[in-house]
Order: sequence, then structure tokens, then C-alpha cells
Amino acid sequence: MERAFQQELAKTRGQALTNLIERKLIVQEFESRGGPLPERYVEDEIDRELRNNVESRVGLLRKLQAVGQTYEDYKREKREDILVREMSMYHVKSDKILISPKKIETYYQANLSEFALEERVRLRLITLNKAAGDDNSAKKTLAKEIAGKLAGGASFAELAAAHSEDSRAKDGGDSKEFLDTKTLREEFKSAVASLLDKKASDVIETPEGFFILMVEERQSAGHRPLGEVRNAIEDILSARERERLRERWIERLRKKAFITYF
Repeated sequence: MERAFQQELAKTRGQALTNLIERKLIVQEFESRGGPLPERYVEDEIDRELRNNVESRVGLLRKLQAVGQTYEDYKREKREDILVREMSMYHVKSDKILISPKKIETYYQANLSEFALEERVRLRLITLNKAAGDDNSAKKTLAKEIAGKLAGGASFAELAAAHSEDSRAKDGGDSKEFLDTKTLREEFKSAVASLLDKKASDVIETPEGFFILMVEERQSAGHRPLGEVRNAIEDILSARERERLRERWIERLRKKAFITYF
């Protein structure tokens, strides 16, 4: 446990050092170009943050005082934040990153497991809630009567609207969304597995109540189609490309500055 903690601590410190060095390299690169950042620009940034956080300058100064930081130190940090952001945007232009359809398709085929879909079902459900302190025999009898009517060909939607005691009753018991069969409670899961579509289950009793369900529609297990995930894949590949370009830029700055780690 102690060893793992020390390893994690060393990793965190190493990353913090790397981030600090990269930050200083970027600031140094900006300053070497002789382009000063107007003081008003920094003050405007601070004002924007104060407005977004609904905070006053007096409140900010109190916070800084509490942690032993001067306003000038804080402003210097903000100045560096701006420089790092603007320089990064300049050297890693998102609008210049183009991901080809071929790359998107290749990623999709190589990572199909990321887009796997479990079997999903859209259910209709009739719910009769149990009352505390009652043997609920009347509810059980009603549930059996409803199940009998359904077996005789009665409309599930109409019986749900007439008798169900949950929010889906007004929609004829329709869940109106597909649910992963894996996420269903065990009593429902076994019923769904054995049911034919559009056929009502027997009465399912749980500690909460009596239920009758029907599989309105079923989607087999498979994968989300490429067209459905194309934009998400493009975002992933674009982010990777931005990071690659940023690393290449930072590496050039390191070589230029002859950075050595001890």
C-alpha cells in the first residue's frame, strides 16, 4: 500500500514538473518574439472570471490574502494562462485538422467493442403497487384477472391505461425507450428472455407489487452503426491529432531550450 502510494505520488510530482516546464517554455517562446501582452488584456480576463463566478475584487483579494498570495502574483499567473492558451491555439489550429473518412472507418473497425450494443427491449408494463400493512390479496386477484384478459386477446395498452399505477399508465404502459436487458431487475429479465414479442407475461410478484409486462419491440445485440458514431469518432481522432501536434510543438521548444531533467 505504502509503495503504491509513493509511486503514485512520484508520478503526480513528475507530471506537475512536466506541466510547469511546458508552461515556462511556452511563456519564454512568446516573450522571445518580443510581443508584450497588454496589461488591459490581463485585467479584462480577471474581470470576466469575476463576473462568471459572481465574485467581487474585494472577495478575490481576501482569498489571495488567505493563501498568502499577492495580487501581482495572481495577475502574473493569469497572464501566463492567457499566453499558454493563445500560443497553443496558434500552434495547434483545430480548423486545420482534417480527419478522413478512411481514418474514421479504420478506427471503427479496430475498436468495434467500444460500440457494442446489448440486446435492448421496449416494454409495456402494468404495475399494481402493494400497500404496507395489507395482505394485498385484492391486488393479487386483480393482477390475475388482468393477466387472464390479456391471454384472451385484450389490449395491453387499454388495460394498462385503466389499471396500472405508475407514470406510464397514460401511455398504455409504454416505456417509450429501449432498455438494455442487462439492466432489468432479475424478475423482469427472466420473463423477457422467455417471452415472444407482443405477448404478455404471467403476473410477476416482487416485494413492491405485482407486474405484468410485454415486449413491445426488441433490438438484437450488435454494434452501433458507423453512421451513428461517425461524429464521435471524428472528435476522438481530432483530439488525438491536436495532442500529437501539441507534443511536437513542445518538443521543438524543449530542444530549443536544452531542457534537462534531473
